[in-house]
Amino acid sequence: MGFYGVINKNKELMKASKIINDAYYKFLKFMFALDPLIPLPFTLKLYYFIGTGKWIDFDNPADFNEKIQWLKAYYRDPLYIECADKYAVREYVRACGCENMLNQLYALYDSEKDIDFEALPKSFVMKCTHGCGFNLICSDRDTLDYNAVREQFGIWLKTRIGNISGEKHYNYIRPRIIVEANLIGDDGRLPIDYKFYCFNGKPKCVCVYADRGIVSQGTTRCFFDLSWNELDFCTPKYKTSADRFPRPVALEEMIATAEKLARPFPFVRVDLYQIFGKTVFGELTFTPAGGKGHAYNATCQKQFCDWLKLPPKSKSRKWYPSER
Repeated sequence: MGFYGVINKNKELMKASKIINDAYYKFLKFMFALDPLIPLPFTLKLYYFIGTGKWIDFDNPADFNEKIQWLKAYYRDPLYIECADKYAVREYVRACGCENMLNQLYALYDSEKDIDFEALPKSFVMKCTHGCGFNLICSDRDTLDYNAVREQFGIWLKTRIGNISGEKHYNYIRPRIIVEANLIGDDGRLPIDYKFYCFNGKPKCVCVYADRGIVSQGTTRCFFDLSWNELDFCTPKYKTSADRFPRPVALEEMIATAEKLARPFPFVRVDLYQIFGKTVFGELTFTPAGGKGHAYNATCQKQFCDWLKLPPKSKSRKWYPSER
């Protein structure tokens, strides 16, 4: 059966076992933290193999996920750090002429101890600036356990995402807490999320996410080209009907916005919302699903791989010239 066969056969057991799951993440954190003693490309190969059963040839990455791993291993651009920062990216959006698309900002905190709940509106979204998944979607402030929220954000602020998934640019972001307007609708669901996949500065298609709730962040999705024709890019587990998603009123504006924001990057996913016909900026994502996306079918993987022209390797593994 081999090493991966054993892991794959027992994947559900591993997920269910907190001990095994914790050991897996501690092992990865140990390996990633030892870079450059243990070179990052080697650990990324191992990370990818455990997750997919495939061993990457970095000299010839075979699909989109593998090219994302290549970028993690060999490409360094300090602008990644600014633009992956949930707060600092706001200045980049302004510089691109898209300030009117920024969500309303309520507060910025350096520590969980600084959170002033009484100064916040009844409804808001609170999130850490330095990673993904560190979010609190609040529809009624009075229902919160303030101490529990502070405790959770204290844990998140200490977490270094780059040492879990090899997305090292997150490790250089100053951990803070940002509070913005809550965009949830009356039905308790997040608004439809329009994710523009941009390759070498050009948006090529959009993935529409739906079915995210306050508690569940699970999604179904559908891909469209820029003329709003459905693309058969999703694996069956994640796919939903294209008929659910009429062409957005602000599609042309969103495409233009995605192109402005994507211009400097070999790959970026530009996440936008449409709220009552108005485009609202979400975030910029450089390494979707950590480069282990399972929602892309084989057609999608090949097309994205063809669209993504890799840049030359960075001359240094360092993100900043002054870095030791």
